[in-house]
Amino acid sequence: KKVTRSVIQFLDPQFYDRIVWVKFSQLIAIKGSLTIAAPSWVPNIFGCCGAYDFMRQWIAEKHPEVPEKKSVVFYSRGSTKDVHGARALEHNHELLVVTRIYESLRRHNKTEELIIFNGMENGETMSVQRQFEVFRSATTLIGPHGSGLGGNFLWTNPWATSCSNRVKFLEFVPDQDSAQVHAKYATHFGQFRKWPLEHHTLFYMPQSTAEETFIDLNELDRALDDMWRESYDQPQPLLKTSEISV
Repeated sequence: KKVTRSVIQFLDPQFYDRIVWVKFSQLIAIKGSLTIAAPSWVPNIFGCCGAYDFMRQWIAEKHPEVPEKKSVVFYSRGSTKDVHGARALEHNHELLVVTRIYESLRRHNKTEELIIFNGMENGETMSVQRQFEVFRSATTLIGPHGSGLGGNFLWTNPWATSCSNRVKFLEFVPDQDSAQVHAKYATHFGQFRKWPLEHHTLFYMPQSTAEETFIDLNELDRALDDMWRESYDQPQPLLKTSEISV
């Protein structure tokens, strides 16, 4: 796929130049020996057993840069030709969500820039280089379950030195009361649990549909407060499971 080639070419150009791309139904002749790596745990999509350790190390070695300017990235699935599968927040509701995030940034005296990410820039699909720059600058990722976050988390800072230094990730997901949106409890946790991320989830509200979603704005406020409080040692009011799952 075009996106696969673009990602690998950005990640490691020298490795990319060594790849022979075989088209579907194309036959090739191999002279000499052919070694196929197929460990017993393949296929694997859950980040188990060290499967993602090599990827994380590869990215860290090839792209160690960490920008000084930091950001909070909100993923919008609306108004873009590159998003498939809907689950977009209702437009006016999304504006309220962004406003609440901005207000919380101010309330917690955070200086990060708030970036609204939808995979597009100047009317075109954002380059892999530019997506890397956006997500490597992120201290927090917020938004609905989808490949915009579930793929780009790979570019986040791999150099976390402590738990409090990890990139925070607030993912909107369906629960038993909003299973009509997507698969119940669908999350990318399986993929990124080997990454230095602090994962939180927020459930869609029951009136959400597969095309248009809503979250509880008060629960969003409490989730942001929980993520962005200054010290993990400060006593905090307990949140019910129905209010936020961490």
